[in-house]
Amino acid sequence: MKKIILLFSFSLSVIAVSATMHTVTVANFHFTPTALTVTVGDTISWEWVSGSHTTTSLVIPTGAVPWDSDIKSSHPNYLYRVTVAGNYSYECTPHGSMGMTGTVTVLAGAAAIVFQKDYGTTDSTSDAFASCIQQTNDGGYIATGYISNFGAGGDDIYLVKTNNNGNVEWTKTFGGGDDDDANYVVQTSSGGYAIGGVTLSYGGENIFLIKTNSIGDTLWTKIYGSGDTLSDASASSFQQTSDGGYVFTGYISNYGAGGDDYYLLKTDSNGNIAWAKTYGGTSDDDANAVIQTDDGGYMMAGTTNSFADTLGDIYLVKTNAVGDTLWTKAYASGLSDAMDMGNSIRQTSDHGYIIAGVTVSASVGEFARLLKIDSTGVIEWTKLYGTGNSSSDASLSSVQQTLDGGYITAGYISNFGAGDDDYYLIKTNSNGDTSWTRTYGSAGSDDANFVRQTTDGGYILGGVTVGFEAGGEHLYLVKTDDAGHTTCDEYNTQTTIVTSIAMNFYYTNTMVSSGGIASNPSMMASSGGVEANLCNSNGVTVIFKTEGGVTVYPNPFSYETTIRLDAQLKNGVDCRFKLYDVLGNQVREINISGEQQFTLKKGDLPNGIYFYEIKSNAKMLFSGKMVIED
Repeated sequence: MKKIILLFSFSLSVIAVSATMHTVTVANFHFTPTALTVTVGDTISWEWVSGSHTTTSLVIPTGAVPWDSDIKSSHPNYLYRVTVAGNYSYECTPHGSMGMTGTVTVLAGAAAIVFQKDYGTTDSTSDAFASCIQQTNDGGYIATGYISNFGAGGDDIYLVKTNNNGNVEWTKTFGGGDDDDANYVVQTSSGGYAIGGVTLSYGGENIFLIKTNSIGDTLWTKIYGSGDTLSDASASSFQQTSDGGYVFTGYISNYGAGGDDYYLLKTDSNGNIAWAKTYGGTSDDDANAVIQTDDGGYMMAGTTNSFADTLGDIYLVKTNAVGDTLWTKAYASGLSDAMDMGNSIRQTSDHGYIIAGVTVSASVGEFARLLKIDSTGVIEWTKLYGTGNSSSDASLSSVQQTLDGGYITAGYISNFGAGDDDYYLIKTNSNGDTSWTRTYGSAGSDDANFVRQTTDGGYILGGVTVGFEAGGEHLYLVKTDDAGHTTCDEYNTQTTIVTSIAMNFYYTNTMVSSGGIASNPSMMASSGGVEANLCNSNGVTVIFKTEGGVTVYPNPFSYETTIRLDAQLKNGVDCRFKLYDVLGNQVREINISGEQQFTLKKGDLPNGIYFYEIKSNAKMLFSGKMVIED
């Protein structure tokens, strides 16, 4: 069986969060409004309409700073994110006696939940793996993949339902006597779940679809393929369509032009085939992702060896609502030795598309790639992310447009973090420029296959780890806040962005055919598995805090600033202050064990925005932002 490791995407409406932006205007010697009530997580913008106020900070009392830095008119329209509840007042220092004052009441609000957990068994010969995770309507999560020592035999489909804290509510396995691996799961309009992937248990390699109720009990099962035991068929991605049916994509090997071909299969709500089509050339063409587009048609992304060059290129196929081809294009790096693969695709708010994947080259190494195109497939921009080290690997498996118009994308990178591969999370703006990058993981291999923004503004990642628990592979979930922070095993990265390597696209002469049959097997169902909290192994929960408990004053600063903690850190414990620039490069590190207050000097640091972390024995205690200016 082909193990699909780099996975997948489908179209899901962006879920709004409750954060609000508030505006205070500064005109002559007045603030408007003079009193605000906001919630933790909201932002405030002070906008200078008139008056200079260019040399004096609008001061908030020391030790009670609810936002990232003091307000200065040298930062017009600067956004301040409120992070600590309480009642605050501010004034323009030389003009307070003239009534130039204001108040902010900050309500507590709901903080983002963060956790890291793995799921599986304690048997060293058993593996558990997550290919897909989605947030459910109740705020929890549903994850699917496989587990190897429960159920009927070989790998079995593994379905894990958790609450919003990652605690298991129930688990199910499904399968036959051979390997059965799930690649995708969706919560359906009925509140149940649909799981798809590949099975070897029912005559050759075939696509399966399992429909369950809300607690994972099987309602019906379908198998799709060719009926030929010498042929292979697999579904890497699917979604419920607007008519209540389902659409799958993946590959099938004995229809179409030759080798593997893209396979697009549409069913009704009961899993009965409406139509099935293949797309490709005479060599292998394997689809990794499908979405239903806003015009009712479909877009597939994956890789082709049939067009452009034989090493492999990103291959997009756009169809109408019944699978007829509208256009197809192959996208190739401007490198003669490169293989390019598309692993995930999403339609963007401008009706274009964002594709996440990987570029592998013997000359430059393996880079994670984002490709942005318009609605007709014309390239708008493309960027590579990684280390710039040809011995390092980086790849992206999942992408989503975020509420701010940027992108969140996840995969793995091999030379940052704890060791071997680590989960790699990149947040960008709308042009693909990095806002921040993080890695998560163990000293072993940790590969993320899926990421989604959550209702609290944070992110949920799912994949596999081999380094935390005794035993084999474990299904690994990481839940972060909106800045990518969790409570442990987290690292900043020094991501290199490459824009100089061009990408070209080619029109392709895609051959289209149709075929496929359906059957109704009876799969065995069982349950099992154990859960481990990776950030609470000593029984003490370490809560991530932002700004609260830390005073940085002055901030912004031009020569030096003082950092003061609410409580003294313990002597003999490894406590460190680390400072990073906006690209994630570490520029300072100070051992602060036993300290409650210390000083940071500018030295040779250039002016700009910086981010700090304070960790104790690798556990995150505090994080925040500093600004250096003249």
